[in-house]
Amino acid sequence: MLSAMSSFRACKILLCPGVYENDTEIADIKTFEEIRTIAHDSNNEHLLWHVDLDEMQVRFWFREYIPIAKLSEKYRNSKSKRSFELLRKFYDGISSFSFARDTGEEFWAQIGEECVTFWTTIVSLSNWNFENNLLLLQAESSYTKGDFADAETLYEASILSARRHKFLHEEALACELFGIYYCDRGMAEKGWDKLQLALQKYSEWGALGKAASLEKFMSWVNPEHFKKLKMME
Repeated sequence: MLSAMSSFRACKILLCPGVYENDTEIADIKTFEEIRTIAHDSNNEHLLWHVDLDEMQVRFWFREYIPIAKLSEKYRNSKSKRSFELLRKFYDGISSFSFARDTGEEFWAQIGEECVTFWTTIVSLSNWNFENNLLLLQAESSYTKGDFADAETLYEASILSARRHKFLHEEALACELFGIYYCDRGMAEKGWDKLQLALQKYSEWGALGKAASLEKFMSWVNPEHFKKLKMME
């Protein structure tokens, strides 16, 4: 029951605009922290894993990478075989490559590369289901290493793989991260085009809460905004 409640909260936040900012107001649904406290008090490791993963999922889609690192840390060296460990590795990999670029610390790049290695094995089990995820991790890896030509090829490949295999949400994600890549590198117009496509795909997916969040971010990277700033210099 509590595991289902945790998953419902995660879905509600992604689907409904405004809920993420006021998620304590979801009627009759406990917060992640309340469920986590129950898991600790009852020594229910399965429930604790479930709520941690659900929170990681929400944090991931809203690109809040610091909480992901904190939640994921306790699971990185565990030998336990947990359901959906592949998702934790994906969230951890993407967030770690972002930290590596921001901090220049090899520690984060190493975690990211470990996640790439893990996902290489996963893809060998089902190329159809997981190819686009690996390609996106590899794109982030190449971006982190400064191999920009390879990164751009891999971002495009991830988008095409997700589209071909009908994973609408992951096509949106690859477009979003590719758009951010372009914006970070000063190519605002190319970035804007990818972000517009990501916004369209998130809306088609039904993740209106995520779409609203992306729109806020896009207001800061609008090419017209950058043109005005240059005119003021």
